[in-house]
Amino acid sequence: MTEVRELAPGLIELQTDKHIEELEKDGSVVAIYEKDSEGAKVIVDISENLTDNLSYIY
Repeated sequence: MTEVRELAPGLIELQTDKHIEELEKDGSVVAIYEKDSEGAKVIVDISENLTDNLSYIY
């Protein structure tokens, strides 16, 4: 399951257990933290292109 929270305009925090490997390669990912076997929290810069940046969530 993915939970999304807005941190600031253009920055969101995801708590997800999906596609962690792809997120690590994504240039719009600012940070990945609290990573464990159940998932991770990820901060994503969505200011450039919202549609492209959110496509991997679902």
